[in-house]
Amino acid sequence: MESSQIGLENINITGNKAGRQTKAGKVPGGVWIRLALLFCIILLAKGLLITCATFLLSLDLPHCLQSNRTCEKTEREILLLRVKKLTALLHSVTKDSRCQLCPERWLWFWGHCYFFSAGLEKNRRRAESEEFCREHNASLAIIQDVTEMEFIVEHMRTYQEMPFLWLGLTYSQEEDMWIWQDGTPLHNYTFINMQWDSGQWDCADLRGDGSVFAGDCKVYGPWLCEKPVDPDEIPSPTSINIPE
Repeated sequence: MESSQIGLENINITGNKAGRQTKAGKVPGGVWIRLALLFCIILLAKGLLITCATFLLSLDLPHCLQSNRTCEKTEREILLLRVKKLTALLHSVTKDSRCQLCPERWLWFWGHCYFFSAGLEKNRRRAESEEFCREHNASLAIIQDVTEMEFIVEHMRTYQEMPFLWLGLTYSQEEDMWIWQDGTPLHNYTFINMQWDSGQWDCADLRGDGSVFAGDCKVYGPWLCEKPVDPDEIPSPTSINIPE
C-alpha cells in the first residue's frame, strides 16, 4: 500500500515537472507578432526621418552654396585689402635700402620683384625689353593668377605713360598656340583671354584694363620684368640699426 502511494506521488511529481517544463519552453505566438510589428514601425519611422531630412537639405542646399560663395568672395576681398595695406605700409617704413627685399626701383609683391619700365627707362621693342630683363637676372612677366594680375593692373593705372606692357608671352608657330616664356600654354590660365589676335603678330601686351592683346613685336613700348626674391641679395638684419 505504501509503495503504491509512493509510486503515485512520483508520477504526480514527474507529471508536474513535465508540465512546467512544457509551459516554460513554449513562447506564445502573439509575442513574436508584436515584436515584428514594432520592428516594422521602427524601420518605417527611420525611413520617414531620412526622407524628411533629405528633402529639407535639398531645399536649403542652394542657399548654403550661395552663402558659401558670398562668404568666400567677401573673405578674399578682405584679405586682398589687407595685403595692399600691408604692402603700402612695408614700402613706407622701409625707405632704408638695407630693408628692401628687391633691388632699387623694383617693387615687391608676394615673393617676387617687379620692374615697371614706364617713367624709368626709354621704351623698347619686345626683344630689347626681354634682353633688359635678362641682364637683371629676370624675365618678362609671366602672370600666373588673378591676384598678380590685379597688382599689375593697379600699378599700371598710376602711370598715364603706360598704355601697355610687354609680357613674357609669345605665339609659337610650331605649337600653334600662345606660350609663356616658361613653356606653359596660355590656355592653362583660364582667367586670361586674348582679346584680339590678328594671326600675324606673335607678341602679347597687357592693357590697363587687364586685357591681353596680340601686338607687333617691333613696336616700342614699356615692359614689365619679374624675378623671385633672391635671399642672397637681401642685406643681413645685423647691419640695420633699430631705434629703441
